[in-house]
Amino acid sequence: MKKSICVALCCTILLGVFALLPAGVSAKAKPRLSKTSLSIMRTKTYTLKLKNAKANKIKWASSKKSVAAVSGGKITALKIGKARIVAKYNGKKYYCKVNVKPRVTAFGKVFNVYTNDTIKLVLKNKKNSSYNAKSWTSSNSKIASISSKGVVSGKKEGTITITATNNYGDKIKGTVKVLNPYKTLKDYIKNNGKRDKEGNTYIAYGSDKYSFFITYNSKTDEFEFQGDYDGDSGNFEAIMYMNASGSDTQYIESYYLSDDRLYSYNTKSQLNASTFTSKTKLDFIFLSGNISEAKASEYSNVMLQDSFSGWKYMLNDKLKMGLSALGFSSY
Repeated sequence: MKKSICVALCCTILLGVFALLPAGVSAKAKPRLSKTSLSIMRTKTYTLKLKNAKANKIKWASSKKSVAAVSGGKITALKIGKARIVAKYNGKKYYCKVNVKPRVTAFGKVFNVYTNDTIKLVLKNKKNSSYNAKSWTSSNSKIASISSKGVVSGKKEGTITITATNNYGDKIKGTVKVLNPYKTLKDYIKNNGKRDKEGNTYIAYGSDKYSFFITYNSKTDEFEFQGDYDGDSGNFEAIMYMNASGSDTQYIESYYLSDDRLYSYNTKSQLNASTFTSKTKLDFIFLSGNISEAKASEYSNVMLQDSFSGWKYMLNDKLKMGLSALGFSSY
Protein backbone atom coordinates (compact mmCIF):
# COMPACT_ATOMS: atom_id res chain seq x y z
CA MET A 1 0.00 0.00 0.00
CA LYS A 2 2.77 2.44 0.97
CA LYS A 3 4.64 1.66 -2.24
CA SER A 4 1.55 2.41 -4.36
CA ILE A 5 1.02 5.72 -2.58
CA CYS A 6 4.64 6.79 -3.27
CA VAL A 7 4.36 5.96 -6.97
CA ALA A 8 1.11 7.89 -7.25
CA LEU A 9 2.59 10.88 -5.46
CA CYS A 10 5.66 10.96 -7.77
CA CYS A 11 3.46 10.86 -10.86
CA THR A 12 1.38 13.73 -9.50
CA ILE A 13 4.54 15.85 -8.94
CA LEU A 14 5.85 15.11 -12.46
CA LEU A 15 2.52 16.01 -14.03
CA GLY A 16 2.60 19.29 -12.15
CA VAL A 17 6.09 20.13 -13.47
CA PHE A 18 5.14 19.40 -17.10
CA ALA A 19 1.99 21.47 -16.67
CA LEU A 20 4.16 24.50 -15.89
CA LEU A 21 6.09 24.25 -19.26
CA PRO A 22 4.75 26.20 -22.30
CA ALA A 23 2.94 24.08 -24.86
CA GLY A 24 5.21 22.68 -27.61
CA VAL A 25 8.51 23.38 -25.76
CA SER A 26 10.72 20.53 -24.64
CA ALA A 27 12.85 20.69 -21.58
CA LYS A 28 15.98 21.47 -23.68
CA ALA A 29 15.74 22.68 -27.34
CA LYS A 30 18.31 21.34 -29.81
CA PRO A 31 20.76 23.73 -31.60
CA ARG A 32 19.81 24.66 -35.18
CA LEU A 33 20.97 27.17 -37.81
CA SER A 34 18.77 30.14 -38.68
CA LYS A 35 19.26 29.15 -42.37
CA THR A 36 20.45 25.98 -44.04
CA SER A 37 20.73 27.55 -47.50
CA LEU A 38 21.41 31.13 -48.53
CA SER A 39 21.64 33.10 -51.79
CA ILE A 40 23.52 36.36 -51.46
CA MET A 41 24.92 38.94 -53.90
CA ARG A 42 28.66 39.55 -53.98
CA THR A 43 29.93 42.24 -51.54
CA LYS A 44 26.85 41.76 -49.33
CA THR A 45 26.88 40.30 -45.79
CA TYR A 46 24.55 38.10 -43.80
CA THR A 47 24.72 37.05 -40.14
CA LEU A 48 24.00 33.37 -39.60
CA LYS A 49 22.94 32.25 -36.14
CA LEU A 50 23.12 28.90 -34.36
CA LYS A 51 20.08 29.00 -32.16
CA ASN A 52 19.93 27.37 -28.73
CA ALA A 53 23.72 27.47 -28.45
CA LYS A 54 26.24 29.58 -26.56
CA ALA A 55 27.83 31.97 -29.07
CA ASN A 56 31.28 31.93 -27.47
CA LYS A 57 31.53 28.15 -27.87
CA ILE A 58 30.66 28.05 -31.61
CA LYS A 59 33.45 27.61 -34.14
CA TRP A 60 32.69 28.90 -37.64
CA ALA A 61 34.39 27.85 -40.88
CA SER A 62 33.93 28.13 -44.68
CA SER A 63 34.64 25.42 -47.25
CA LYS A 64 35.76 28.17 -49.71
CA LYS A 65 37.06 31.29 -48.03
CA SER A 66 37.64 32.97 -51.39
CA VAL A 67 33.91 32.69 -52.17
CA ALA A 68 32.37 33.32 -48.76
CA ALA A 69 34.25 34.19 -45.61
CA VAL A 70 32.73 33.82 -42.15
CA SER A 71 33.58 35.32 -38.76
CA GLY A 72 31.40 35.00 -35.70
CA GLY A 73 28.56 33.87 -37.94
CA LYS A 74 28.82 36.94 -40.21
CA ILE A 75 29.13 35.80 -43.82
CA THR A 76 30.81 38.10 -46.38
CA ALA A 77 30.22 37.26 -50.06
CA LEU A 78 33.50 37.74 -51.92
CA LYS A 79 33.35 35.91 -55.23
CA ILE A 80 30.77 34.33 -57.52
CA GLY A 81 30.42 30.63 -56.63
CA LYS A 82 29.26 28.20 -53.98
CA ALA A 83 30.54 27.47 -50.48
CA ARG A 84 29.42 25.65 -47.34
CA ILE A 85 29.44 27.34 -43.95
CA VAL A 86 29.87 25.06 -40.95
CA ALA A 87 29.16 25.78 -37.30
CA LYS A 88 30.87 23.40 -34.85
CA TYR A 89 29.24 23.10 -31.42
CA ASN A 90 29.55 20.45 -28.69
CA GLY A 91 31.12 17.96 -31.07
CA LYS A 92 28.44 18.35 -33.75
CA LYS A 93 28.49 20.18 -37.11
CA TYR A 94 25.70 22.29 -38.61
CA TYR A 95 25.82 23.24 -42.31
CA CYS A 96 24.52 26.11 -44.48
CA LYS A 97 24.88 26.09 -48.25
CA VAL A 98 25.81 29.53 -49.63
CA ASN A 99 25.36 30.59 -53.26
CA VAL A 100 27.11 33.88 -54.12
CA LYS A 101 25.38 35.53 -57.07
CA PRO A 102 26.53 38.34 -59.38
CA ARG A 103 25.98 41.84 -58.08
CA VAL A 104 23.73 43.93 -60.35
CA THR A 105 24.50 47.64 -60.44
CA ALA A 106 23.90 50.52 -62.85
CA PHE A 107 26.01 53.20 -64.47
CA GLY A 108 23.60 55.73 -62.99
CA LYS A 109 23.00 57.78 -66.14
CA VAL A 110 21.73 57.60 -69.71
CA PHE A 111 24.38 57.76 -72.42
CA ASN A 112 23.61 59.31 -75.79
CA VAL A 113 25.16 58.25 -79.08
CA TYR A 114 24.27 59.33 -82.59
CA THR A 115 23.59 57.10 -85.56
CA ASN A 116 26.84 56.49 -87.47
CA ASP A 117 28.78 57.72 -84.43
CA THR A 118 30.48 56.03 -81.47
CA ILE A 119 31.07 56.51 -77.75
CA LYS A 120 33.32 54.54 -75.40
CA LEU A 121 32.05 53.28 -72.06
CA VAL A 122 34.38 52.47 -69.16
CA LEU A 123 33.89 50.92 -65.75
CA LYS A 124 35.07 52.88 -62.73
CA ASN A 125 35.66 51.83 -59.16
CA LYS A 126 34.95 53.88 -56.04
CA LYS A 127 38.26 55.71 -56.39
CA ASN A 128 37.12 56.81 -59.87
CA SER A 129 39.89 54.93 -61.66
CA SER A 130 38.81 52.91 -64.69
CA TYR A 131 39.26 49.21 -65.36
CA ASN A 132 38.36 46.86 -68.19
CA ALA A 133 35.25 44.73 -68.32
CA LYS A 134 35.55 41.06 -69.23
CA SER A 135 32.64 41.37 -71.64
CA TRP A 136 30.05 43.79 -73.01
CA THR A 137 26.63 43.00 -74.48
CA SER A 138 23.85 44.99 -76.14
CA SER A 139 20.17 44.23 -75.67
CA ASN A 140 19.55 45.07 -79.35
CA SER A 141 22.53 45.19 -81.71
CA LYS A 142 20.30 46.47 -84.53
CA ILE A 143 19.94 49.74 -82.61
CA ALA A 144 23.49 49.86 -81.23
CA SER A 145 26.31 47.35 -81.04
CA ILE A 146 29.19 47.30 -78.56
CA SER A 147 32.72 45.99 -79.01
CA SER A 148 34.81 43.99 -76.56
CA LYS A 149 36.51 47.29 -75.66
CA GLY A 150 33.26 49.03 -74.71
CA VAL A 151 32.85 51.10 -77.89
CA VAL A 152 29.17 51.66 -78.68
CA SER A 153 28.23 52.18 -82.35
CA GLY A 154 24.87 53.82 -83.01
CA LYS A 155 22.90 52.32 -85.89
CA LYS A 156 19.31 53.56 -85.70
CA GLU A 157 17.14 55.56 -83.31
CA GLY A 158 16.06 53.76 -80.16
CA THR A 159 16.99 52.89 -76.58
CA ILE A 160 18.90 49.83 -75.45
CA THR A 161 20.50 48.35 -72.33
CA ILE A 162 24.23 47.80 -72.27
CA THR A 163 25.56 45.18 -69.82
CA ALA A 164 29.16 44.97 -68.70
CA THR A 165 30.50 41.97 -66.81
CA ASN A 166 33.53 42.65 -64.64
CA ASN A 167 36.24 40.26 -63.46
CA TYR A 168 34.15 39.33 -60.38
CA GLY A 169 31.21 38.25 -62.53
CA ASP A 170 29.11 41.26 -61.55
CA LYS A 171 26.65 42.74 -64.03
CA ILE A 172 26.69 46.51 -64.51
CA LYS A 173 23.86 47.87 -66.63
CA GLY A 174 23.53 51.18 -68.44
CA THR A 175 21.01 52.77 -70.77
CA VAL A 176 22.10 54.02 -74.19
CA LYS A 177 19.87 56.20 -76.32
CA VAL A 178 20.61 56.41 -80.06
CA LEU A 179 19.72 59.82 -81.49
CA ASN A 180 19.17 61.21 -84.99
CA PRO A 181 22.10 63.65 -85.45
CA TYR A 182 20.38 65.85 -88.05
CA LYS A 183 17.26 66.33 -85.94
CA THR A 184 19.36 66.91 -82.82
CA LEU A 185 21.52 69.54 -84.54
CA LYS A 186 18.47 71.26 -86.01
CA ASP A 187 16.69 71.40 -82.64
CA TYR A 188 19.82 72.64 -80.89
CA ILE A 189 20.31 75.52 -83.34
CA LYS A 190 16.64 76.47 -83.24
CA ASN A 191 16.55 76.46 -79.44
CA ASN A 192 19.97 77.96 -78.70
CA GLY A 193 20.99 79.91 -81.78
CA LYS A 194 20.85 83.59 -82.73
CA ARG A 195 18.94 85.05 -85.67
CA ASP A 196 20.62 86.55 -88.71
CA LYS A 197 19.24 89.25 -91.03
CA GLU A 198 17.43 86.65 -93.14
CA GLY A 199 15.63 85.24 -90.09
CA ASN A 200 17.68 82.03 -89.94
CA THR A 201 19.15 80.75 -86.68
CA TYR A 202 22.83 79.99 -86.19
CA ILE A 203 25.45 79.03 -83.64
CA ALA A 204 29.00 80.41 -83.75
CA TYR A 205 32.52 79.90 -82.49
CA GLY A 206 35.60 82.11 -82.85
CA SER A 207 39.30 81.36 -82.54
CA ASP A 208 42.10 83.85 -83.30
CA LYS A 209 41.30 85.25 -86.75
CA TYR A 210 38.83 82.47 -87.55
CA SER A 211 35.05 82.53 -87.16
CA PHE A 212 32.88 79.46 -87.63
CA PHE A 213 29.10 79.25 -88.02
CA ILE A 214 26.47 76.54 -88.44
CA THR A 215 23.18 77.97 -89.68
CA TYR A 216 19.84 76.29 -90.13
CA ASN A 217 17.90 77.66 -93.10
CA SER A 218 14.26 76.78 -92.46
CA LYS A 219 13.19 77.79 -95.99
CA THR A 220 15.49 75.34 -97.75
CA ASP A 221 15.73 72.87 -94.80
CA GLU A 222 19.51 73.04 -95.06
CA PHE A 223 22.47 73.50 -92.78
CA GLU A 224 25.00 76.08 -93.90
CA PHE A 225 28.43 75.40 -92.45
CA GLN A 226 30.51 78.55 -92.80
CA GLY A 227 34.15 79.29 -92.04
CA ASP A 228 35.75 82.77 -92.22
CA TYR A 229 39.38 83.78 -91.96
CA ASP A 230 40.15 87.48 -91.67
CA GLY A 231 43.82 87.45 -92.61
CA ASP A 232 46.37 90.20 -93.24
CA SER A 233 45.81 90.07 -96.99
CA GLY A 234 42.02 89.84 -96.96
CA ASN A 235 39.03 87.71 -96.10
CA PHE A 236 38.71 84.01 -97.00
CA GLU A 237 35.41 82.15 -96.73
CA ALA A 238 34.16 78.58 -97.21
CA ILE A 239 30.53 77.44 -97.09
CA MET A 240 29.23 73.88 -97.13
CA TYR A 241 25.53 73.27 -97.78
CA MET A 242 24.07 70.14 -96.20
CA ASN A 243 20.56 68.72 -96.45
CA ALA A 244 19.07 68.83 -92.94
CA SER A 245 17.78 65.26 -93.38
CA GLY A 246 21.18 63.93 -94.40
CA SER A 247 22.90 63.39 -97.73
CA ASP A 248 26.22 61.97 -98.87
CA THR A 249 26.82 64.76 -101.39
CA GLN A 250 27.69 68.21 -100.01
CA TYR A 251 28.01 71.40 -102.07
CA ILE A 252 30.86 73.80 -101.41
CA GLU A 253 31.43 77.47 -102.20
CA SER A 254 34.60 79.42 -101.51
CA TYR A 255 35.37 83.14 -101.69
CA TYR A 256 38.26 85.55 -101.28
CA LEU A 257 38.42 89.33 -101.30
CA SER A 258 41.60 91.28 -100.60
CA ASP A 259 41.53 94.21 -98.19
CA ASP A 260 42.13 96.67 -101.03
CA ARG A 261 39.41 94.90 -103.05
CA LEU A 262 41.78 94.48 -106.00
CA TYR A 263 41.97 90.68 -105.87
CA SER A 264 39.27 88.09 -105.49
CA TYR A 265 38.04 84.66 -106.47
CA ASN A 266 34.80 82.69 -106.34
CA THR A 267 34.89 78.88 -106.66
CA LYS A 268 32.58 75.92 -106.15
CA SER A 269 32.89 72.17 -105.72
CA GLN A 270 31.17 69.19 -104.19
CA LEU A 271 32.33 66.35 -102.00
CA ASN A 272 31.37 62.84 -101.04
CA ALA A 273 30.98 62.83 -97.26
CA SER A 274 31.75 59.13 -96.76
CA THR A 275 35.14 59.34 -98.53
CA PHE A 276 36.20 62.84 -97.48
CA THR A 277 39.26 63.01 -95.20
CA SER A 278 41.52 65.68 -93.72
CA LYS A 279 43.89 65.10 -96.67
CA THR A 280 41.31 65.23 -99.47
CA LYS A 281 41.98 67.78 -102.21
CA LEU A 282 38.88 68.80 -104.14
CA ASP A 283 38.76 70.07 -107.70
CA PHE A 284 37.28 73.55 -107.37
CA ILE A 285 35.60 75.08 -110.40
CA PHE A 286 36.72 78.68 -110.97
CA LEU A 287 33.67 80.94 -111.35
CA SER A 288 35.14 84.43 -111.23
CA GLY A 289 38.06 86.47 -109.97
CA ASN A 290 41.44 87.82 -111.04
CA ILE A 291 43.95 85.32 -109.58
CA SER A 292 45.05 82.08 -111.21
CA GLU A 293 42.63 79.18 -111.14
CA ALA A 294 45.32 76.94 -109.61
CA LYS A 295 45.88 79.35 -106.72
CA ALA A 296 42.13 79.78 -106.22
CA SER A 297 41.70 75.99 -105.97
CA GLU A 298 44.65 75.71 -103.57
CA TYR A 299 43.37 78.46 -101.28
CA SER A 300 39.83 77.06 -101.40
CA ASN A 301 41.05 73.62 -100.23
CA VAL A 302 43.07 75.13 -97.37
CA MET A 303 40.13 77.24 -96.22
CA LEU A 304 37.77 74.25 -96.39
CA GLN A 305 40.05 72.03 -94.28
CA ASP A 306 40.56 74.82 -91.73
CA SER A 307 36.79 75.23 -91.56
CA PHE A 308 36.27 71.51 -90.96
CA SER A 309 38.52 71.74 -87.90
CA GLY A 310 36.32 74.52 -86.50
CA TRP A 311 33.05 72.74 -87.31
CA LYS A 312 34.37 69.54 -85.73
CA TYR A 313 35.19 71.42 -82.54
CA MET A 314 31.76 73.09 -82.43
CA LEU A 315 29.85 69.83 -82.83
CA ASN A 316 31.86 68.08 -80.15
CA ASP A 317 31.80 71.01 -77.73
CA LYS A 318 28.09 71.72 -77.94
CA LEU A 319 26.58 68.31 -78.73
CA LYS A 320 29.30 65.70 -78.11
CA MET A 321 28.81 64.83 -81.77
CA GLY A 322 31.47 63.63 -84.18
CA LEU A 323 31.57 64.48 -87.88
CA SER A 324 31.00 60.78 -88.55
CA ALA A 325 27.44 61.23 -87.26
CA LEU A 326 26.81 63.54 -90.24
CA GLY A 327 28.15 61.03 -92.73
CA PHE A 328 31.86 61.85 -92.63
CA SER A 329 32.84 58.34 -91.64
CA SER A 330 36.42 58.64 -92.98
CA TYR A 331 37.25 62.05 -91.55
